[in-house]
Amino acid sequence: MRLPLAHLTALASIVLVFGLERTALARCGEGSSRVELVITGASADLERSLRAELGSELEREKLCATAPQADKPALARIEIAISGDADATVRIVDAVTKKTVERRVDVAGLPADGRALPIAISADELLRASWAEINLASAEKKQSDDVPKVVRESVGPAPTPSKPAFGGPNELGLRFSPAIYGGGQSHLGGALYYSRDLVSWLSAEIFGYGREGLVAHATDGTIRAHTGGGGLSMTAHVLRTGPLRLGPRVGVEVGYVLFEGVPTAGATGTHFGGVTSFGALGLASTIEVAPVRISLSASALAPFRTAKAVDGSKVATAASGAGFTGGLGVGVGF
Repeated sequence: MRLPLAHLTALASIVLVFGLERTALARCGEGSSRVELVITGASADLERSLRAELGSELEREKLCATAPQADKPALARIEIAISGDADATVRIVDAVTKKTVERRVDVAGLPADGRALPIAISADELLRASWAEINLASAEKKQSDDVPKVVRESVGPAPTPSKPAFGGPNELGLRFSPAIYGGGQSHLGGALYYSRDLVSWLSAEIFGYGREGLVAHATDGTIRAHTGGGGLSMTAHVLRTGPLRLGPRVGVEVGYVLFEGVPTAGATGTHFGGVTSFGALGLASTIEVAPVRISLSASALAPFRTAKAVDGSKVATAASGAGFTGGLGVGVGF
């Protein structure tokens, strides 16, 4: 008996569809995990291309897409809704994370035979993006144990939190802080400082210092100097590599200098004090040897207000003129 051509065509289509379905199910049974795929609104050609392209994308991760099956739970459901063959909405109903995510894909500018691939890639990326959230909670062992192996392999290992080169934005420390003034005074002392990173490349510091001047000799005796004050500085970390930071520093310091005269026999000693202020410009570097930070700085000083000690009518010594200050500090970041 001979069947009409139309009947033969219908029979061939049934056999082909059945064979493709058997092939897909067989592929799912060979170490692959299943996701459900539902496509609506697409032409026959576009739907066929979508299934082929998405199948290739998923197969790389040992996943396969089949029609919904009530008796076989799937890892996720991929829903692709096509509007006019030029606009696609991809929705992922994720059974692993219990979330639904959605993305719109515009393929209007592509030829008809080139629209399936970008839609398939978007669906695959959206699925893996949904699963990538698992890594954010990987520190909780209970959540990790519930995740299927194929899902974890698909998104890769959880990122290991990297310890920043500088453990915290704040630093508190002590610094050896000498100062040499062009007017003749040389001071040795230290400072207590607090520094904070305003942004990754810029930090601000506030500090207070105390210094003792080296003995200055005058005609009628010697002069000692005692200073105290504080200041503010900003450092731009133009060079940052690993635990090292280096860059220019600008700042200002304001202090009070008390001159103490120690007279020779027959002379009279007096005390005199004055406010000083200097601008500073230089370089500063910091290296972290966790949890300690070691800093080194050197700056030129420019006077705004100076203090002088006189011996009679002659200036014996002064905290004045262009100068220099340095620093060697040890602090702790937090």
